[in-house]
Amino acid sequence: MQIRINKDYRVSTDPHNYILEKRRIAGPDSKEPGKEIWDKTGYYSSIAGIVNGCLLHDIENNDLRDVQEIKNHLDTLGAEILKSLEKHFEGQVNCIR
Repeated sequence: MQIRINKDYRVSTDPHNYILEKRRIAGPDSKEPGKEIWDKTGYYSSIAGIVNGCLLHDIENNDLRDVQEIKNHLDTLGAEILKSLEKHFEGQVNCIR
């Protein structure tokens, strides 16, 4: 199963984990320049873990300058994550609100 959160993140699963994946585009020196590649950034045992992992990973990899900018970014990404996950995990997502 794969659940697209937004253009940069998606969640996939294996029999034991939820897997957070981040999109990147292969560079000009790669075998397939411009190809979309999904890198695994973390393995989680719960939906709450995926949400927290995605938020943390995204903050660590963005150039956010102040507390207000971080808050606004978290609010936007958090809403995108919840909207995507609610479609697939009815009844379980409320535990992270």
